[in-house]
Parts: sequence; C-alpha cells; structure tokens
Amino acid sequence: MPRVQRWYPPLYVVSVVALSIQTLAGANGRLDHHSWLALLEIIAAIGLLFPRTRRVGLALLLAVFVLASIITMHSGRAPTYLFLYAASAVAAAQMGSSVIEVRDLRAGGH
Repeated sequence: MPRVQRWYPPLYVVSVVALSIQTLAGANGRLDHHSWLALLEIIAAIGLLFPRTRRVGLALLLAVFVLASIITMHSGRAPTYLFLYAASAVAAAQMGSSVIEVRDLRAGGH
C-alpha cells in the first residue's frame, strides 16, 4: 500500500479543521453562516477518519461545500477552491477506505 494512502486522509482532516477554526474565528456571531458551516465542516471532516462514519462525513462535507459554493457565487466570486476541497475530500475518503480494508484483510477480517 502506498504511503500516501496512510498519511493523506488524516492530513486532509487536520487541514480542513484548521481552516474551519480560522473561519470560526472570523465569524460575526453564532448566527453568521460562517459559524455553522465551519462547525458542520469540522464534524464532517472528523467523520472521515472513522470507517463507520466515513460515508456520512463525506456526504455532509460535500453538502457544506455545495452550500458554501452557492454563498460564494451569490457574492459574485468563483468558488474554484471549494471544488478542490470537494475532490480532495472524495480522495481522502477513498484512501481511508482502502487503508481500513487492507488492515481488515491482514487481520483476517471479512
């Protein structure tokens, strides 16, 4: 198994959580969309780390990126960075899945 499959998913999660914390720090109160989207993003990203929550975490993370894209487009900007985040989330979830599957196979799991 390539090393990237082991380190990329946790690195992606740490990066997303760090960026979300920065977003939370700049939010204007709890009702600001930046606050609740960042909190959802943190929860979803952490969900990518665990096999049982990986699919739900990915779906929630992609939903956050879609909502953030709509908000960004509404403000007149292009959300190209969010497409990169979404593609990276899918890659991290896929890599995380294969890491778990290989470990399960080595341990004799089905």
